[in-house]
Amino acid sequence: ASKYKYDQDKAEAGGGVVAKGVVWPSDKRDYDCDRGSGRVSPDAVELPYAVDVEENDSATAASCSCTGCLLTGRSYDGSELLDDLSGSSYQTCCAWDLHVILYGDNKYDPPIPAVFATMKQAKTLAAAAETADVTIYLEKRWEPPFNLGGLAIWALGVAVAVWASYGAADDLREGTKKIMQAETNGDAGASAGREANRGEQDWKEEEIQVLTMRHAFGFLLVSSCTLLLLYYTEAYNFVKIMYALACSGMVAQLILYPLARNALARYSLDSVAFVNRCLGEVSRSDVVATVLGHVWGGIWLYIALAVPHPQMPFFWITQNIFGACLCSAFLKTARLPNLKIASALLGAAFVYDIFFVFITPYIFSSSVMLTVATSGGPPSDPDFCEKYPTESDCLRGDPLPMLFSLPNPLDYSKSSSLLGIGDVVLPGLILALCARMDEARALLGAASDGRRNGRGACPASDRRAWLTLAPGGYFIPVCAAYAVGLAMAFAAVVLMQMGQPALLYLVPMTVGTVAFLGWRRGEINDLWNGPRFLESAQTLLDGGNRSEEDRSDITQYASDDNSASSIDPIIDSDPPINPII
Repeated sequence: ASKYKYDQDKAEAGGGVVAKGVVWPSDKRDYDCDRGSGRVSPDAVELPYAVDVEENDSATAASCSCTGCLLTGRSYDGSELLDDLSGSSYQTCCAWDLHVILYGDNKYDPPIPAVFATMKQAKTLAAAAETADVTIYLEKRWEPPFNLGGLAIWALGVAVAVWASYGAADDLREGTKKIMQAETNGDAGASAGREANRGEQDWKEEEIQVLTMRHAFGFLLVSSCTLLLLYYTEAYNFVKIMYALACSGMVAQLILYPLARNALARYSLDSVAFVNRCLGEVSRSDVVATVLGHVWGGIWLYIALAVPHPQMPFFWITQNIFGACLCSAFLKTARLPNLKIASALLGAAFVYDIFFVFITPYIFSSSVMLTVATSGGPPSDPDFCEKYPTESDCLRGDPLPMLFSLPNPLDYSKSSSLLGIGDVVLPGLILALCARMDEARALLGAASDGRRNGRGACPASDRRAWLTLAPGGYFIPVCAAYAVGLAMAFAAVVLMQMGQPALLYLVPMTVGTVAFLGWRRGEINDLWNGPRFLESAQTLLDGGNRSEEDRSDITQYASDDNSASSIDPIIDSDPPINPII
């Protein structure tokens, strides 16, 4: 069939001139003269290309450097290009000959398939059919039976949530460790270590932000305004720049600094590089980690801004590392004090997620959340963007970097599975609260036996493991609930074939699990208003004097059947245990 259409009414309106009835291909969509062009004699072309165009096609193709050319409806008069066919030769330009995705008709049984052949393929088939009988077999590309990328991103999300929230209780865990070291080595070494670490602990405490009810409502307001601002301004590159700068510092602190410190210390090179009035003493490992972190982030940012739809492993591996560091840093800094604040904050996030995913399409022209998450949504003309991927409209569709991304292996379409960082870090707050509650019990249990060396106590290492994995703990059950909730979210994506607000499943699973366990154990009121034993452990850790309530908590959580230890508490008139710094 012809690549040109013929409009009889248009030809008659043009005074019967046949050429005026031809509907010519469109520039950039059907052909591109920048890819190659040529000329063809009018004698070699038979208009209006109504039915059989094989000979005409071969004539035009011979005049181009590509495998197929199209007439543009313009002509040359010498070197001058005219907008009609009045010249001595017709202009031809290289045709786009790309595949188009077709969809079969499933109304019939068996379904009727639909297949698209390019012009080059059609000519090959036609040439073969002239010399022999041709049988065409249609084969469907193999697809994995299930989404391996979705399974991998689920495992990554659960791993990051557990790791980051477990790390949020490092200070309490370190306190327990020092108490147990004091049991074995005596108080002298522990006191020296506390004095050496006092400045670092004070510096860390300045960074801690205990969340309140005001933060919960502030989150809802600020997040909504920010999302709408991005929706209307499309300042997506600004977000990428700020994200790269923030994550460069985090990856320098959490990953590169320990590596640089150990490497330089091995060769006795980790000395003070300079002293700054604001920063204090800055070591060489600080300088090395900061420089390497920002170089790493700068390379990632260049790819994010300059490369359309980046798929190289360096890009998405770096993005996942940045996301994990962001989650860890946030959960070490922001803390939930009780179940009441947790319910308010995650409840606000629950409403926010559902509203901007499911409700906004009825208010705006599209889903605000999905549009912003994909940097403006997919391009309006995918076929055009396949030809010109660097055009401004075609640069849309790349997800914003605040997510975890893994390519789907064995998928010929090169798709990826995505998980938003908010779906990890927000439920991670309540996972971190549970980790801190369990470690607070462990600290109080260890403190109750801190001065009882050799009097029948179980070994420190065995007792520490029992304290962490106690049946009465909250951390492990809530981590399991998070894993189940995230699996439910991915299952909903597969079943509904559309994006899902993961918090719709994660918030009820995590908050509901904590509330249920607290109710079953008779601790729901304490959890709702703020676990008293968590405050007591923090007081002990910070070096404050123990009140009668603190001493009572040590007694309770050392002897409680649901706690980590069956050691008899020792609460007497002896001086209080040295504070953990």
